Amino acid sequence: MLRFARHRCLLLALFGAAPAAAQEPVAPPPPQPSVISDTKDGLGSHLMVAVYSADADGARRAIDAAMARMLAVEAELADYVPASELSKVNLGAGKGPVSVSPLALRMLLRGREVQRLSRGAWALSAAALQGLWDFGAAKPRPPDAVRLRERLARVDDAQIVLDVEHSQVTLQAATTSIGLGGMVRGAAADEALALLVGEGFANALVFAGGDIRAVGSKGPKPWIVGLQDPRAVGYYATLPLKDEAVATVGDYQRFVQIDGERLCDILDPRTGLPAKGARSVTVVAKDAATAHALATTLFVLGPTEGLALADTEPEVQAVIVDAGNNLAMSAGLKDRLRVVRPPSE
Repeated sequence: MLRFARHRCLLLALFGAAPAAAQEPVAPPPPQPSVISDTKDGLGSHLMVAVYSADADGARRAIDAAMARMLAVEAELADYVPASELSKVNLGAGKGPVSVSPLALRMLLRGREVQRLSRGAWALSAAALQGLWDFGAAKPRPPDAVRLRERLARVDDAQIVLDVEHSQVTLQAATTSIGLGGMVRGAAADEALALLVGEGFANALVFAGGDIRAVGSKGPKPWIVGLQDPRAVGYYATLPLKDEAVATVGDYQRFVQIDGERLCDILDPRTGLPAKGARSVTVVAKDAATAHALATTLFVLGPTEGLALADTEPEVQAVIVDAGNNLAMSAGLKDRLRVVRPPSE
């Protein structure tokens, strides 16, 4: 905490006159802006909120509210939370329309758009693949062919009907289930930042796992984030952010080794198999939910097809560490990304 010394000024007597009375103490200078932050565990990861402000007490109250908002978003959107909006939809599969919250509908519409852009490399109905691979098993093994075919048959976003007018979702097939995956963390970061801005804090950063949303700056300096080295502790590059979001996914977060091959938990919805074309993908976009969904999409598509897709979206940029440890990025990042060291082998 900043401490300010209280200074006192005295008038000197003039021309031998009697000493004048001491003036009232001069008020201390106003507090200077600084970064106020807090961290906690949540959403299966690590959460952090930082605010650049001179109002330390107000910033701490807003940070507490932003943390609570992130946990509330998880409770609302995560399909692994029994009472969430998506769990209600999944329970109603094959039974007709289910009403959902405005936020849930917005995220499902966003997911449907990413599914369209990716041509199936990302899918809401990929929730059917959950549990297909046991990444926590002591002796992991691939799923058998029959089980794999059965699950893949349930991956079909055509079975999802989104009724915008009535804020309802219909899963036409009883076997269909939906999920937002890591988009939940992105949505949590977006909602937390919106809360901070609504409270009057125009310079802030929210971190939810690998998803980050930033607004404004730290005075004359931008917010700067590090890009995780997929094979070592630390980061291989830094990136300044202002009024945008960044999300990173990689094969280093959850994976198994089978016959000497690293298989991660990012599955291709078209095959049900772990994607293998990259070690990590980072996407910069206007919001964190979109950034996360596209990062996952590009990871599945691989560097060539993934960067080509990113180039079709004017507000999206990407950097990819491919399976051979080569670095590729969108043209718009070449002047912004600072490579600190090559990604580790």
